[in-house]
Amino acid sequence: MKFSISSLAVFLVFLFKFLLSQNFIYDNEDWFVLKNPGQIFSMTEAPFNLFFGSENGIYNYNKLKKTVSYDFQVNRGLINHKIFLIHYDNFSDQIWLITDKGILFKNPILNDYKKVVPGSGHLRLDYKSMNKIGSTNEYIIIDYFSDYIFIDPFSGDIVEYDFGVDLDKVSWSPSYRSQNKGVDLSKYYLDGWLIGIESIVDIYGNEDYVTFFYEDDDLNIWFGTNKGKLIKGFKYDNKIDVLKVGPDWEGITSMTSDTLGNIYMSSGQFRRFGQSQKLNYLKESNPFISVWSESENSWSSWNEDDFPLIISPDINSILNLNDTYIALGTMSGLFIISKNNIKDYYVISKKDGLPDDAVFKFVLYEDSLFIMTYNGIAEYSMNDKILIKNNIFNDFAIDRLDFLDMVLYDENIFISTRAGLFRYSVDSNNLDKIDDIILNQIDYYNGKIYGLNTMLWSIDLNQSKKEIIYSGNCRNFQIVDDYIWLNLSDKIKLISLSSREHWNYGYHDGFHGFEIFEIKEDKGWVSFLTSDGVIFYNWRNYHN
Repeated sequence: MKFSISSLAVFLVFLFKFLLSQNFIYDNEDWFVLKNPGQIFSMTEAPFNLFFGSENGIYNYNKLKKTVSYDFQVNRGLINHKIFLIHYDNFSDQIWLITDKGILFKNPILNDYKKVVPGSGHLRLDYKSMNKIGSTNEYIIIDYFSDYIFIDPFSGDIVEYDFGVDLDKVSWSPSYRSQNKGVDLSKYYLDGWLIGIESIVDIYGNEDYVTFFYEDDDLNIWFGTNKGKLIKGFKYDNKIDVLKVGPDWEGITSMTSDTLGNIYMSSGQFRRFGQSQKLNYLKESNPFISVWSESENSWSSWNEDDFPLIISPDINSILNLNDTYIALGTMSGLFIISKNNIKDYYVISKKDGLPDDAVFKFVLYEDSLFIMTYNGIAEYSMNDKILIKNNIFNDFAIDRLDFLDMVLYDENIFISTRAGLFRYSVDSNNLDKIDDIILNQIDYYNGKIYGLNTMLWSIDLNQSKKEIIYSGNCRNFQIVDDYIWLNLSDKIKLISLSSREHWNYGYHDGFHGFEIFEIKEDKGWVSFLTSDGVIFYNWRNYHN
């Protein structure tokens, strides 16, 4: 079967259509995703890559770089699909998937998948009964019940059974449905892990079970697991490696980074659902901070067992303090953890003088860490490790306020409360009220306060002038240089503050099927913290 002129025309029409429906013609390096794979179901081998199908999408092992990552381009067009079976067809250069929503296929450079439509002989297909998928030079073949389905690899049409095909010569891809029997890991070893016959156990007692195994063309041995880890070995060696390929949770609500290229991330229940887990939390051997090393493309975790003083790791905010400490604002107080030795940490809570246990934000000015709770803002000395003031507003005889947000600029802390907007000078210990407006979030840029309630406002501090920048539903925002990013919960709007030109980032830009919690900026990239991991966007390639 040859690639026909009509097939080429269809391919070009689809390519043109989808390129026009997104903001820009993106390069593969423009987007990067960190996310939890969930259970790894299957894998397939291409000339330079291995692809892994998982509960939360497709991951790519680059044979040259020897790294595993979430493949943003191959995942384009998938909305909350579980990838039960995956197969790369060398002849047609197409990725084939069997998911919980159907049989899908596409060329890897396209954005959207096409779906196989059952013919008259298969009015309704049970995707749970498809055991394996493979190919020959002429067909895509699916093992279905005790029968086989033959599919044209270019059109996706189901065709008649070809009795001339030798099924023993079909190139089948491994999966949990076809190659999970007879697994025996017991001959392998790895320091720090207990290796069983079909499972591995870490030092905290957390157990992962093998879902399938495969030997690739380079004689590497691969095992998928039910908790998103990959086990990699070599045919003639008994030592294995356990590869963690994403954070410990699907939803990421807080994140910070350091100058060494480490990214620290967490998932907070209060940030996600508006409910605290403090009272009913059962402390176990769970990770509560995931750490990704960008330079090594490797993952590690901070586990509850290593922090006995932590009552409930329900994290509201996280901040790198001068590359020395990581500070965690939780529903049970503030935790300050040394990066050099994570067992060197201490806790500051209401019993130590904080206005409340629930810490929502903090900013560092010289030696002082200002800690915001709903009932007040405390000042803490990092050098002396003591609270200097349990509430900076006590000096001004102001009745109790409900504190909503704060932002630091130079030596001024701008503070939003339900009584209005204030400016606190740290050096002079002076407080003045700017406006009566109530804002849930604030930021400072170029002599103006930007704030959000039912609308997005700018307040000129020199002219006392207010202006509406955006009117509509908006969860939060992030200012980066002369642009402001608006989080609309399931999509993004970008506005130029100088020209007021705007762009909408939606479905065809990769925003679909998840909730966006927060927008952050780091080292020229914008990142989106979502219910489905973290999306990084090299936006400066398109907005100067």
